[in-house]
Amino acid sequence: MTGRKDHSTGKTVEIEKYDQALQKLFDEKLISQATRVTLFNWGEPTIHPQFGEIVDITQNKHGLSYNISTNAGKPIDYQPEWFKKLASLRISMCGFSQESYDKIHQFDLEKVKSNIISIVQTAKKAKYNTQAITITHHIYQFNLHEILPLYEFAKKLNVSYSPTYRISIHRKHIVSMSTMTYP
Repeated sequence: MTGRKDHSTGKTVEIEKYDQALQKLFDEKLISQATRVTLFNWGEPTIHPQFGEIVDITQNKHGLSYNISTNAGKPIDYQPEWFKKLASLRISMCGFSQESYDKIHQFDLEKVKSNIISIVQTAKKAKYNTQAITITHHIYQFNLHEILPLYEFAKKLNVSYSPTYRISIHRKHIVSMSTMTYP
């Protein structure tokens, strides 16, 4: 779900408005129990101060499955019950070295790895299919040598690995993005 154009960026959705929006969509028959809610849109959903309540409203009150995308830059106390109707969890990584993280996110890579391990451990406690967790590796010229180590990290955790790269040809205005996922 995304906001309206008159909402400034950097604000979080109010819980009551989120709940009301889902109810309105149900009432108008624009969504059904088969709908999957995507809890991100060019932002980090887990930094919402009431993220757990958003998950609760989504999966328990409205019975909807949902997707999350995170950069795992901040430690979040994932709860096993959050995995009940979680359809997929995508973890975006800009590489597998501190040098790569210094260029893109400025996060501490060791903390990111620790956060990912914590997420996967909680998923396992919840008996969640960890193959539905995907590490999306954004490939750049400077991190090509990190493909294999990050793939091995994902494999060790039993999560999917998806290298993603963008090819741009400026003069012809051709832009493509390629993604493949490996179990």
